[in-house]
Amino acid sequence: MSAKKGFTLIELLVVMAIIIILAGLLMPALGRAREQARRTTCISNLKQLGSALALYSADYNEAYPAAIGSLYPNYVDDVNVYDCPNTTTVEGTSTTVYSYTQPTAGSASTMEIASDTRHTGVTIRLYKGGHVKVTTP
Repeated sequence: MSAKKGFTLIELLVVMAIIIILAGLLMPALGRAREQARRTTCISNLKQLGSALALYSADYNEAYPAAIGSLYPNYVDDVNVYDCPNTTTVEGTSTTVYSYTQPTAGSASTMEIASDTRHTGVTIRLYKGGHVKVTTP
């Protein structure tokens, strides 16, 4: 008599159960990593808009544009800078998803000029001085 070499149904089910449990443990970590990547992209977008606003104000005697979308195409090369990764928008549009408050020439560098609240539990803020902060409400 020759014995067959192979796996029993119970052994296969145990291995599948272990794989499913490990996948279940990894999913929340992957979701957090994905959200962190989106936040980082958003921070980068706001930093680029801050640099573009600084260039604009230098060209126009410390005046700022009435709408942040008017920086395209002279100061912002890519229209995707206006889009938060957590927002679904029509591709190719030049409208911004970031809230914008037009600063005055004499306002403090700590004045908030743009922000994004589309991320879970945080607000990303751009200040007139060009720095970006991530704050929890």
